[in-house]
Parts: sequence; structure tokens; C-alpha cells
Amino acid sequence: MRADIHNHTCHFSPDAKMKSDELINAAIANGIDVAGITENYEYDNPDPEDTVQTFDIDDYNRRFEEWKRSCPPSLKLIKGIEFGYQSHIVPVINRIAESNDFDIVILSSHLFRGRDVYFLGEHYKDTSK
Repeated sequence: MRADIHNHTCHFSPDAKMKSDELINAAIANGIDVAGITENYEYDNPDPEDTVQTFDIDDYNRRFEEWKRSCPPSLKLIKGIEFGYQSHIVPVINRIAESNDFDIVILSSHLFRGRDVYFLGEHYKDTSK
């Protein structure tokens, strides 16, 4: 079995470029048996340069069901979410994760000193390990 379970779509993750149908077609073309969509959910992101990365979870659930119905039987589509972990938002993460039927939940540390590491660039070039 070939699986790729950490994917984002441009429908809900601002850092993604692929639409759901493009993701499904690419997975099939590459012989993937299981594809997971784990949209980014960055609650209370303090980075002033970052884009808002939260979304309407109910809308995501509805759209995912549409994507799943359009998926051919050769591809199993699984629903997930990727939370940007911060210790003070654990209650929010738990509430969302427990009240939805996610197949996978990813916790990622995207922030370093309040900045999204994706946008660090020159900001930390002289920072020691």
C-alpha cells in the first residue's frame, strides 16, 4: 500500500496551491492507494506577517464528503487536520479534534519565538542553534 497522508488544498490552506480534484488526480497518477487531506489550522497565530489559517470546520466537513464521493474506488481519501501546536491552545485543539470525525490529527510546531518558521528568512540567520 502506498499512502500520502499529509496534504493540503488551496480550498482551506493558504499555503497550498492544489485544488482537491488536482490532488486526487495526482494521487491516482502516482499510484497512491490512500491520500489524506490534513488542512492547516493555525489558531491564535501571533506572526504579524502570516496569513490567517483557520477556517470553517463545518464547511470543510461538507466539502470533504463531496471530494470523497467524487473519488474513484481505487483511492481511499481520509480526512484530517494539522494543528499548529501552542501549549495555550490545547483546549481548543482537543475540542475541535474530539467533536469531529477526523481520521488523522497532526500537531506541528510552526512557530519559533512567535514567528512562523516558513517566513523566517533573514530574521534568524544569525541565531545560534
